[in-house]
Amino acid sequence: MIYLRGIVLAFLLAAQSAMSGPSAPGMLAHPSIIAGNAYVGAFNGTNDYLSTTTSTLNPAAYSFSAWVYLSAIPASGYYVSILSQGATGFTTMLVTSSGTILEGINTTAANTTTNVSYLGTHVLAANTWYFVSMTYDSVAGLNGYVNGVLDGSAAANGTAADNTGVFEIGGNYPCCGGRYLNGQISDVSIYNVALTSAQVNTLYTGGSITSGLIGQWNINEGTGTTATDSSTGGNNLTWAGTASGNFGYYQGP
Repeated sequence: MIYLRGIVLAFLLAAQSAMSGPSAPGMLAHPSIIAGNAYVGAFNGTNDYLSTTTSTLNPAAYSFSAWVYLSAIPASGYYVSILSQGATGFTTMLVTSSGTILEGINTTAANTTTNVSYLGTHVLAANTWYFVSMTYDSVAGLNGYVNGVLDGSAAANGTAADNTGVFEIGGNYPCCGGRYLNGQISDVSIYNVALTSAQVNTLYTGGSITSGLIGQWNINEGTGTTATDSSTGGNNLTWAGTASGNFGYYQGP
């Protein structure tokens, strides 16, 4: 648990400016920490997740981003979901048992399998904040980033097959359920454009990108069963699971 006040906050911001790349602790650029917010979404790894059934993406180009903190790396042969869009032909961002990011998209070219995907190379450690992003363009392809640095890519293969309906954070993986994340997630964003690498880095370093923004959830309410969408989309998320409405304090590095 951390409390940022006065000289402590100034020290962290100064440290942020001296660091770059995936090795820099992600929390130093975390926008909610800079804003002084105390709460994040806390996921128990058993049945907690956030969900809405009314999310709509531009099937030809879109982006996701989130701050994520893993309390534990998934067990061998297992993976957990950071976020997903769609119920059948879906877009998803996962963490593997190796601590790497796996991103996949079902497209109209073959929507029964995840036919655009990549497995990242940067290994996430437990008990550390990371900023993870994915962008997809039906011409330029799929790109994934960790702390503003390109982590992997894949060639395009059509538009997204399932761009409406279910959007979920922290688990309830659309094809087979479960995949619940044990950790914390904050400041999740969806864009109806494929962000550039420079724009992804702007978000990582605490900047703001509003063009194309259709969803923004800080997940810092601290109480209740709703994560409020602070974008103009107004698409609030609802906690599901036995411990619905689970918020926690930021965890330090």
